[in-house]
Amino acid sequence: RAFVPAPPALSADMLGRVLQRTEAGAPVVVPAHALAMCVVVLDGPPGAGQIDGAAGRPILTGSATRGQVIESPGGLTLSLLWRASMLPRLSGEPARAFTDRVIDAADLLGPLPVARWQACAQGGPHRHTLLMQQVFDWARRVRAGAAPSRAHAARFAQALAAWRLQAGEAVPAGWSERQWQRACRDELGVHPGLLRRLARLHASVRAQSRQPGRWAGHALEAGFSDQAHLAREYRDLAGLAPTRGHGQAGLQLSAQALAPRFFAG
Repeated sequence: RAFVPAPPALSADMLGRVLQRTEAGAPVVVPAHALAMCVVVLDGPPGAGQIDGAAGRPILTGSATRGQVIESPGGLTLSLLWRASMLPRLSGEPARAFTDRVIDAADLLGPLPVARWQACAQGGPHRHTLLMQQVFDWARRVRAGAAPSRAHAARFAQALAAWRLQAGEAVPAGWSERQWQRACRDELGVHPGLLRRLARLHASVRAQSRQPGRWAGHALEAGFSDQAHLAREYRDLAGLAPTRGHGQAGLQLSAQALAPRFFAG
């Protein structure tokens, strides 16, 4: 599994891409998140990971409110990680229309250069570098064809970046609670309460990676009431118990490398 962050010119809308190979039936951790994930199976069993069986057909997931563990179809998979705020620009619908959904993304994203991606993915490291360039060039074209961000979206992004999630701040300055709740659902597809929960979970994962074995201390430092509270949230948002989740590369990657900027720290 290799995560490659998006270049600065794309970072406002895209986090990056992940290329991974899994065995059929292998568990894949999918935590709750505020991301739009476009998944393309580059090689694998016939029809694997494709809604209608067409080779390279993109599948898009909206923001997820609960964690889960799914079985991999097996094969080489390319995941493109967009910020959920990109969905309204692509579809004309609020991001909440895609929450907890998996859809065929061909109409939204248009044709993908799958044959070229497949050729690069099968090569060595130098070919993977070319794949990275091709994927991000394609992402730039998708973004260029998307509707421009609304003025409201720009204001929301600024407020989100300044929101002190773990400092107990209910809503950013200048917003009513109702305005903020609607903006979060429209632009990210999730309720602001979920963002606070995700921020706490990510803080505990980062702390555990630095100092393993201090679950009780990490729970309190991250804002949980106690270790049992952390364990309940972990199961709900990550889809598995903390002791199992710490060893799952997928959760580590999502909680650290793939987290949106407002979960950084």
